Amino acid sequence: MNHLLRKISAVLVVGFVVLAAPPAVSKTDGHIRFTPAQDYPAANVTYNGTASPGAITHLYRNGKADRYADLVLANIVGGPVVLYGTGDGRFAGRRVLKNSDTDASAVAVADFNDDGVPDIVSGGYTTERLTVLLGHRDGSFTVSGNYFLRGVWPSQFQITDLDRDGHLDIATTAYFGGRITILLGNGNGTFRQAAPVPGTTLALAMLAADINGDRIPDLAVTESIPVLGALGPHGSVKILLGNGDGTFRSGATYPIGVLSENIRYADVNEDGRRDLVILNALVGNDASILLGRAGGRFAPERRLHVGGPDSFEPLGVRTVDGSEGQQLVDFNRDGHLDLVVTQMISSTLVIFEGDGHGNFTRTGQQRVTGFPEDLMAGDLDGDGCPDLAVPGNVPPVGTADAGVARVSILLNRSPQCRSRHATVGAHPPTTTPAPAAPAAPDRHAPDFQAGILQFYWLAQLPWG
Repeated sequence: MNHLLRKISAVLVVGFVVLAAPPAVSKTDGHIRFTPAQDYPAANVTYNGTASPGAITHLYRNGKADRYADLVLANIVGGPVVLYGTGDGRFAGRRVLKNSDTDASAVAVADFNDDGVPDIVSGGYTTERLTVLLGHRDGSFTVSGNYFLRGVWPSQFQITDLDRDGHLDIATTAYFGGRITILLGNGNGTFRQAAPVPGTTLALAMLAADINGDRIPDLAVTESIPVLGALGPHGSVKILLGNGDGTFRSGATYPIGVLSENIRYADVNEDGRRDLVILNALVGNDASILLGRAGGRFAPERRLHVGGPDSFEPLGVRTVDGSEGQQLVDFNRDGHLDLVVTQMISSTLVIFEGDGHGNFTRTGQQRVTGFPEDLMAGDLDGDGCPDLAVPGNVPPVGTADAGVARVSILLNRSPQCRSRHATVGAHPPTTTPAPAAPAAPDRHAPDFQAGILQFYWLAQLPWG
């Protein structure tokens, strides 16, 4: 329900955003640098991105793995989309996997049958179904099974060995229904349903990792129903401890922000214990940082405001923009984890530099494609430095591209990466790269027509 309210709020404010927000330029005042966002696909095609970021992978074609990074993206109109990389951070080929969920709101890539070829799992936006596609060396995919999803609109997959049998398992939550679905792998690309997971009311975001140090994967799960506390409404993150057989028992619960849709688990203060960084989409437009303690426990949260100068925070009220996606990666190669966060309504990427003590300083922001949620980090141009792929939910609307949603590609040109790029460079492409887009007005800059059409597009979505 809270996710529904968030989306409805987006519909109500988007017209105001595009009218009130001034045209913006990329700001890169710190040491972390990215190229301006280049959107793909460039042609007028039907592709509608959604919450799941998808995956950066190397798919098979013609009997061998692609040398260059490819993208697999969710697509709620037609099925998952594959964009084939050319090795220089650009993408030329495009393919829709029509034998998967045609309303796929989430995708993930892993090798489920141990043949060395990437496979794909997707989740239906409205169908209460998960579909597993097995990859083949000729580049094709075949359905190995369809499985019941406990709810609708899955947004994130966790792929790991939950029952310690040597085979990958699948875990996901759903925006509507709010229950956890776990599929235990048989090792041949088929799965069996695990027992229901107790201890959660309406699960929203989820992360699987060994939190208490017993070498068994646990779950960190956020609840979508806020609780009224002494300082106002707050959400919670629950730790569910794994038993090693695909079942879980309740652990500790910690207060965090409201409508927390994204969790990362990494050692941000470099004390040898991993920490939780959880984005809160509503009320604060902030992140809850919970530093890890001994025994898999966490210190009380502290908040980090993750908006930027162009974030939509009218009169300083941090309630609307929606911090939806994050990556914790050392982008500038200084040995400390950095943080990048997407802002949904203002369609911006906000960049924070980490100091290794758990503190983050905002150093820049850049425009990206319309209504971004989560995002991917990986080497897209072969220079060894992490780049970004940011899928959008709502298309930039113009005379030539109505109905097209895109993924923004931002190549890392931080100081050490620039020097490496100059000496190593991207691998030369074996296919003709996509032609550079001609000079044109900034597609990411808001305008009145875009606001009206985006408003209409959102209003037509099947909110459930």
